[in-house]
Amino acid sequence: MLPGETKSGLMDTLMQPGVALMRRFTMPVKLVALGLLLLIPTAVTTFQLFENRIADTRLAYRKLDGVRVVAEASQVASLVQLHRGQNNLVLSGKANVEAARSETEGKLAQALGKLTTEISNLPELQLEARWKELRPQLEAFTRSEAGQSREAAFAAHTAAVEKIRQLILFTGETSGLLLDPEAASYFLMAVQVEHLVPLAESVGLARGAGAALLARTDASAAEAAATAVRAEWIKVQLERLSEMVAAYERTGSPKMKAWDEVRDACAAFVRNIEESFGGGSPKGNPDEFFAAGSKAIDAISKFRIGVADQLQLEQIGRAHV
Repeated sequence: MLPGETKSGLMDTLMQPGVALMRRFTMPVKLVALGLLLLIPTAVTTFQLFENRIADTRLAYRKLDGVRVVAEASQVASLVQLHRGQNNLVLSGKANVEAARSETEGKLAQALGKLTTEISNLPELQLEARWKELRPQLEAFTRSEAGQSREAAFAAHTAAVEKIRQLILFTGETSGLLLDPEAASYFLMAVQVEHLVPLAESVGLARGAGAALLARTDASAAEAAATAVRAEWIKVQLERLSEMVAAYERTGSPKMKAWDEVRDACAAFVRNIEESFGGGSPKGNPDEFFAAGSKAIDAISKFRIGVADQLQLEQIGRAHV
């Protein structure tokens, strides 16, 4: 501002070029110029909204991909857990389980093929390197080899399930499943990605170890006590899942289908463990014990499928809004 110049004078000076230019325009040109001044910010805002909508749609489709991979990987984990228990029974002297073990090996081979196809078709999820390392370990469970060590085979299966859990968690990260901004969807995804495999694994470990222990004639009191402790770990995992289910329902969402069945089947299996191994020495029928554990895992699998279906419906809705 020059000495003695007022603010209004300064504004007049700054506006003079624009005023002079507008005086040269005809009225139609002036109206067009004013229209452009209004249209440009509107167009920019519309473009940004459209760009954000495209990004949201792409994210919804990527989450759908993640749901499918998590579902297939969870199925593989369930079959590995089943094979671990059956294999442990066979190695503990239950030859009548060999046919069931062979059937599980065939199902596992098919499930591995499906998961391999999903991962190969979805390079954006960045799973190829992890799957390349894990797949050979899982393929080893699709065939039975003579001379297996019972303890080593059980441990190998358990280590493989843990790696599948890690793969599922990584899929939740790379697909965006774990980054959902809406509470209901977030809790659904947390149930599917973080809680169901650990619960099924706690049941599967007790089922496999406990049934084999009941089938043996040389089981020790220490082994029985170690198996009894597994009941406490099931309780912990069930409580964690229960908290997440309750959080989901507090969002106003409908009650989760098959949740009561999961809770009741797991609680019944816990009682079975305590009755079979809580007295210091194993007692009970191995086939019935294994069946009780399988009933709990089947309930978890049914619940998992329901959660995956709900997740898919929500993501499809977002993708087509």
